[in-house]
Amino acid sequence: MSLTETTTEERQAQKTYNALLAHLDDCSPCQSEEDCAEGTRIRRAVRATRSAVTESPALRAARAQARMATRDE
Repeated sequence: MSLTETTTEERQAQKTYNALLAHLDDCSPCQSEEDCAEGTRIRRAVRATRSAVTESPALRAARAQARMATRDE
């Protein structure tokens, strides 16, 4: 796996973030900084998916492989 490939976790994080942006565009309470239940749920999901990306074994392995390849050059 190379760093240019996206992991499942990264794709899910992007999908969740896109859902948050779409929600914010359509939600009057969220636009006026009065959080709604749906917005809160989506923000929590965004944080959870970002954590999954940060802690992803596949991403850590790809980064380690890239570091090793850089050292060998």
